[in-house]
Formats: sequence, structure tokens, C-alpha cells
Amino acid sequence: MMVIGLDPGYERSAVVRWDAAEKRIDSHHESHNEDLLLDLRLRYPFPRDIVLVIEQIESFGMAVGKSVFETVWWTGRFTEAFFP
Repeated sequence: MMVIGLDPGYERSAVVRWDAAEKRIDSHHESHNEDLLLDLRLRYPFPRDIVLVIEQIESFGMAVGKSVFETVWWTGRFTEAFFP
């Protein structure tokens, strides 16, 4: 099984691919969100043995600004691209 982990940001996001069978990081990089979205869309359909995990955004009661809302928006776009 391969796990793709995303740490979303408002302009760029970090990506880690974890090979669960080998118990090692297969790859890691940072991408512009537009490029990552295109990459996710071009690879559809994903094999059933690939799992997507996206870090959840939380404010912990603190005020949030535009960058947080942009990050949440990108999280939805990534989810939509992986699970069309």
C-alpha cells in the first residue's frame, strides 16, 4: 500500500509518499498548488492500494485570515481531484 500525505498551504503544499510495504518514504517534495492539482488529476484513476491523507486545518479558537481560507479551499480541490 502507498500512502500519499499532503500538508496543504495557501500557495504551495508538501507531499510525502510512504511505501507501507517497504516501510520507507518513497518520495517527498513541495509543489505549487496548481501543479499538484494537475498531477492528481492526470493520475486518475488511482489504484486501490493508494490512500490519500490530508492534514486537517484547525484554528483552535484563534482568528484566521485569508491564507487559512485559501488553504482550506485547496484542501477541498485536492480531495475532489483524488476522489472525483
